[in-house]
Amino acid sequence: MEIKFKGFIVETFTETLVEYNGEKSKKMEFLLEYERGNFPKCVVIEVWNDKIDKDLIRLNNEVEVEAIAKARKSGGRYFNNLTLRKLNLIKKAEPISDSSETNDDEPLPF
Repeated sequence: MEIKFKGFIVETFTETLVEYNGEKSKKMEFLLEYERGNFPKCVVIEVWNDKIDKDLIRLNNEVEVEAIAKARKSGGRYFNNLTLRKLNLIKKAEPISDSSETNDDEPLPF
């Protein structure tokens, strides 16, 4: 099943190397906030191998995600996974200004 979300990347997780069936793959995850407000809603999206684009997967980027939903069984329980199929940038995050930058020519206010 394919699912589409629009939202903001609010957290990124470390890229890891995963071995499965004798093959090594790169995996990264990010947290997408798709509904803001008093009760924000988020999902974790898995990204594998060549789909890992660290220029797009950045904090506060607004993106559109197409993901494939699937379930897997582990330890007698089922877990849902959302695996990235396509990622489109809607709006790049505003650069964060460094508040430590000051104009040394101005006198201190005290």
